[in-house]
Amino acid sequence: MNDQRKRTLDGVPLLILRPLRWVGRAGMALTGLALGPALAGVMAAGPGTPAPPVATGTFIQDWLSSSWDDETWDKEFAYLKEAGMTYIVIAPTAYTVTTPSPAGETLVGQTIYPTGLPGFQQKPGYPDLVERSLHYAAKYGMKVFVGLNFNEDWWKNAARDPAWLLEEMKRGNVIATELYQKYHSRYPGTFYGWYWVWEVDNYNFRFQTWENVLVAALNVQLDHLTALDPTLPFLFCPFMNYRLGTAAQYRDFWTRVFARTHLRPGDIFAPQDCVGAGGLTMDNFTTWFAELRKAVDTKPGLLFWSDAETFVQADWSSAPLNRFVRQLQGVAPYVDNIISFAYTHYYSPNLVDPGFHRTYVDYVQSGGRLDSQPPSPPANVRAAVLTSEYGPPAVSLEWDAARDNLGVYSYTVYRDGRAVATTQVARPGHPDDALFLLNFVDTNLQAGRTYRYEVRATDFAGNASAPSAALSVTVE
Repeated sequence: MNDQRKRTLDGVPLLILRPLRWVGRAGMALTGLALGPALAGVMAAGPGTPAPPVATGTFIQDWLSSSWDDETWDKEFAYLKEAGMTYIVIAPTAYTVTTPSPAGETLVGQTIYPTGLPGFQQKPGYPDLVERSLHYAAKYGMKVFVGLNFNEDWWKNAARDPAWLLEEMKRGNVIATELYQKYHSRYPGTFYGWYWVWEVDNYNFRFQTWENVLVAALNVQLDHLTALDPTLPFLFCPFMNYRLGTAAQYRDFWTRVFARTHLRPGDIFAPQDCVGAGGLTMDNFTTWFAELRKAVDTKPGLLFWSDAETFVQADWSSAPLNRFVRQLQGVAPYVDNIISFAYTHYYSPNLVDPGFHRTYVDYVQSGGRLDSQPPSPPANVRAAVLTSEYGPPAVSLEWDAARDNLGVYSYTVYRDGRAVATTQVARPGHPDDALFLLNFVDTNLQAGRTYRYEVRATDFAGNASAPSAALSVTVE
């Protein structure tokens, strides 16, 4: 899963981009995973009352964490522990890129850890990110799914070139062996499982021949991982797009795949909920999970998790927490556990305003009571008309900060009753956002008209304030 890229198909976005006891591989007992989000490692709401659905894990990617110092790593894991997290997914640990050269195609390989594999080198300037993830996970009592390799050519070759995919699976097996030999004995309780980085969707594997390619590739990987250590669960996170098929069709696809693959009891099927990237909507995502539950039930012992998205792909902003909680609640009747993509990226105080973390922790520690107190209306809305000989006039608006018990996330400006802009606290990759939190310039206006402006504040939970006092501005 990768939140830096946006996949499209004919203009339709595709996603790119969770303790009970069960019998694991080779008959071994696996422990430490949650029965469901209702028991996800947080305190119950009270005697006889199930705990609320929560996210029990999250992803960490190298592009985000490569520059962290020890203090930042420690803070990050402390935040995750406070939020009730148990699982960390490192994705990926190695990259392979096929590039053309005068002599033909050349394979370039890079890892996020020290490697001795032919054709691979550690990313220049990178520390050992696998070691750091395992170290801090061990310190805070967490479990790590270690990701394998990824190649960007997946998006064009995955189902169409069986030989290419087979080589990538074999390469992943070599990487898995190296990772296991380097780290598992040092972190036997923390190195918990494997993450299969490749993202399967309901378009690229829509034909039977392509489905056959996927089954063969999965079995090559699964057979090797089982031989390496039969106790480590295998986690994979496909996605879906409702514009490209139906929930029933995707159910049937996975039912067929499950019947032919060597997945074992304790392995984890964790589809992305696809809400943040737009592959599914808040109105239909529960239908897809209900259907996928039926597919999972055909594979004895396979666990069903959700990978809940914490972002809004349109502008890569952090989703308000009331949407995230609705995502948790929507899948809770169908899944065994929930993880998130990605608390570290969109809610962690290391990257975004700490109001997200405060609000979510309050939800977790209160037994599922999401903040419902709206902010005060923004006060003292004021304006100045800007004119220029080079273009139409504009109105510069400013206002005083609203008050809220847990903090204000954004302000929405309304012109004549219609929302025209939202300013918000700094987002990942948008550090300047906060500079404009209390101001906005409305452009391309018409001279001689009077406009009516109002501003509403929204807190991190998604509660909106009443509108500010209206301000009428005449543009001369």
